[in-house]
Amino acid sequence: MAVSLRVVSLNERIIHYDIVSLPDLLSKMPPLSTDTRPGWYYRGQKMNPDWTLTPSIYRDFRDTASVTSKDDWLTFEQRLLRRFKSEALPYLSFVPRADLEWLMVGQHHGLPTRLLDFTKSLLIGLFFALEDEGAEDRIVWATEALPFGMPDDVVPLVELFEDLKGASIIFPTHVTPRITAQKGVFMIAPTPDNRAFVPLEERRGAAMIRYRIPAEYRGNILEDLKRAGIDYQTIYPDLAGVVKHIKSQIGKE
Repeated sequence: MAVSLRVVSLNERIIHYDIVSLPDLLSKMPPLSTDTRPGWYYRGQKMNPDWTLTPSIYRDFRDTASVTSKDDWLTFEQRLLRRFKSEALPYLSFVPRADLEWLMVGQHHGLPTRLLDFTKSLLIGLFFALEDEGAEDRIVWATEALPFGMPDDVVPLVELFEDLKGASIIFPTHVTPRITAQKGVFMIAPTPDNRAFVPLEERRGAAMIRYRIPAEYRGNILEDLKRAGIDYQTIYPDLAGVVKHIKSQIGKE
């Protein structure tokens, strides 16, 4: 298969590559960050028309009758987080200091939020795209982003995100072994102006690269990643990772 390069006509800022091997991907890495250029961050997933870069709160609750405006979304988000805070506290080993920390804890445990999981590593993003079985092609998104300005004071979400215009990166304050191993970060999405959220890849803004990995190359690239030291045990440094590793290897022995 020939490797393709094209620029999408939607906003003339997304470069598309077809990737057939690990060396192929490495030859098309984004430029290095500099003092004047934002960092690059990565997200891997299956290729599915429904899997846009849309945070779970805007996907799961887009048909909620009470949400029709930006103010509605901010109020709904605050109410959802307040419910999580009241019921999650007995299960936590530490107490988050501010709403933004609570939001990151909620995202880590599956709460619908405005956050999207990204990683600082292109190869880890590639692993996440390939790890699950399936006949679908895979996608790795790469995007430039600036860090979110963390407030010095404890600020409610409604005030924190009221004037947020574009997506920003935030670094987790409560670091778990998984987040460390996965070089995890969160992308904060802006609040929609109405009921519908415009996916990040459809917005004008930072440069993006979309790597497509055809399904037939999944196995070979996973083996290359393993040889490079990236596999289930390194990405999931716990018993769940041990089990994932055993399941991935048992049929090959």
